[in-house]
Amino acid sequence: MGGSRVVVVDERTQELSFFNLPEASQTIHHADAQYLSLGINLNGNKGFEGITYDAANDRLFMVKERNPRQLYEISGVGASLGQRMQIKILDLTSWIDDKVFATDLSDIYFDPKTKHLVILSDESKLLVEMTDEGELVSFRNFVGLLSDLKESAPQPEGVTLDNEGNLYVVSEPNLFYAFRKVSRP
Repeated sequence: MGGSRVVVVDERTQELSFFNLPEASQTIHHADAQYLSLGINLNGNKGFEGITYDAANDRLFMVKERNPRQLYEISGVGASLGQRMQIKILDLTSWIDDKVFATDLSDIYFDPKTKHLVILSDESKLLVEMTDEGELVSFRNFVGLLSDLKESAPQPEGVTLDNEGNLYVVSEPNLFYAFRKVSRP
């Protein structure tokens, strides 16, 4: 979230824990974290699976894996930690209902350069890019012959971009994919 502040989401309890990473390696205790428990459509291992932070606008975006698939925005969290609480939670599920043609949602990333959201589905082996206003921009799949991969990514679970726009995807079991952005003349 910036500086040493980190947010971690627990999929089963749908609890967001906020803590600062210590400078030296040490155990981090949950009891020392501030937390926000949402408890929306609790259903075990199908809860909030991915989370990302837009530092410029102090808002978190979270995706719920399935049953149902959901997208939420929580604004004001960073400013509220340790301060007067002023949090706003928006249900943006309508953005994904019509535009994200995937059976589940595994992860989400907010790109501060483009202001776009990148949403990953492991079951559908699909990545969808949309604006932070819910408009579809692009998509790509990770199915062998339908993509630039020799074999399908078995279970893509995590996604991020670097400052140059290169895409990184992690897949179980222990696979790491790097897609370099090609400059066009």
